[in-house]
Order: sequence, then structure tokens, then C-alpha cells
Amino acid sequence: MDFKLNEYHRNVPDEELLKDVLRVASNLKKSSITQNDYKNNGGKYSASTIAKRFNGWLNALRLCGLTPTKRQVDTGSGTYTQSYITTQELIEDLKRVSALLDKTTFSSGDYNQNGRYSSATYFIRFKTWNNALESAGLVPFEVPSGKRVSNYEALEEIERI
Repeated sequence: MDFKLNEYHRNVPDEELLKDVLRVASNLKKSSITQNDYKNNGGKYSASTIAKRFNGWLNALRLCGLTPTKRQVDTGSGTYTQSYITTQELIEDLKRVSALLDKTTFSSGDYNQNGRYSSATYFIRFKTWNNALESAGLVPFEVPSGKRVSNYEALEEIERI
């Protein structure tokens, strides 16, 4: 088994991020793409990083010259929102994933593997993952103490490798 380090993407210029969004849209022959389109079709960077960098995924699309879909609404201030997804729909999907996993709490990573929407949508709408879980009547998620690694331990392991 070969081990390959992921490419380090810290401080990637805005232009490079936007070019990659355009590349994926071009490959898909689409004038607009979702974060899942980007992630599932060879996007080089994290879609949530792009969304954060440009104050929302739809702003990134606009800067690329791509057009929002009919479901992506212009708020009038030059920004776009995916307001077609109601808070109730988000809550219902959290409950669905909870039942699917047979858990009263789960991480945003677990949700991304099983949910209908991006966890980034929940962070935008509810500010934190635990706020979203609590809104659905679920238990806040806590990283198990045995899984937490201090910065010092992480650096020691990098040095060892």
C-alpha cells in the first residue's frame, strides 16, 4: 500500500480557486454548479473553503461568470442565497440521517456522507453544527476525548514520519 500526502493548499490565491470552479463547470458543460457537483467531479479544493473565501458559494459562481440556477435567488444586494431550502427541510433531513444512522448525534462529516444537503448550509443557517442538531431535537455532538489530538502531538507525529 502506497502512502501519498495530500497537496498543501493553504493560502491558495483567489484566482486559482475560481479557475478550478470554472474548470469543473466546463468539464460538466454547465453554466452553474453546486458544491456537490464541484466536490464529486474533480474539484481540487474544498467547496466549503471556496464558499468561505468568497462569502458564499453563489458569490464564487458569480465571480466566475457562472449563472445561478433558478433555485438560487438574488437577494438584491449582489449576493445570492439558496433560500429554496427551508429551515424545516434542513431539520427534517437531520432527523432522517439520525434515523438512518440510528444515532441521536453525529458529526457534520457523517452528515455529509448521508445527507441531502451540504453541512456548510447548516453552518450558514445555524452558525454551528450543534445549533443545527439541537434545532432538530438531537443531542449536540462532542468529539470523543480519545480522538482529540493536541497540536503538539500532531507536530510530533509529523516529525516522526
